[in-house]
Amino acid sequence: MSRSNRRPVPKKKHRAVKIVLILFLLLCCAGIFLYTQHREILKQLYPLRYEEQISEYAGEEDLDPYLVMAVIRTESSFDPQAVSSAGACGLMQMTPQTLDWVCMLEGVSGYEEEDLFDPSTSIRFGCALLRYLIDKYQNVETALAAYNAGVGNVDSWLQDSTLSDGKGNLTNIPIAETREYVKKVMQNREIYQYLYSNFQAK
Repeated sequence: MSRSNRRPVPKKKHRAVKIVLILFLLLCCAGIFLYTQHREILKQLYPLRYEEQISEYAGEEDLDPYLVMAVIRTESSFDPQAVSSAGACGLMQMTPQTLDWVCMLEGVSGYEEEDLFDPSTSIRFGCALLRYLIDKYQNVETALAAYNAGVGNVDSWLQDSTLSDGKGNLTNIPIAETREYVKKVMQNREIYQYLYSNFQAK
């Protein structure tokens, strides 16, 4: 075929090819960015604040600090001024009644409701409560259920053969909010372990 008989490539086809190539390059750049920066992006969604207090009180209570981070993230998203509709306050969302009860267990006094908005106080007594619940139930997920729904509810569930295995472990949590809470805390714990793998309790 002679050169004069060749059909010219339409300009629209050239433009479409260029657009596809540009989109491909943009996707590659976005993929590289996400691959190299995904930890930093996730850290914006899963922040870590009050490291000193978490390290200190998790260490004192022999708790996994990532569990403490996960509870704080789930309860308050690290907002020390958070207040729930049930009247729970602070980073670890304790009610004044729960604070009084934990203070009694710890053998201390002089703490008031407003102290729950102090990060150190909230983390200190939140960790003490977690330690008590884990020791009581010998199961982290059951302890978390009690942290959310209360000891009375969990004790009654453990007596129900349709909700427990008869060995102190819950097989089903009848309250959807508590069921989702436990699931969320455990997921958040894994994320914090991944993002802050070098963190250590004192």
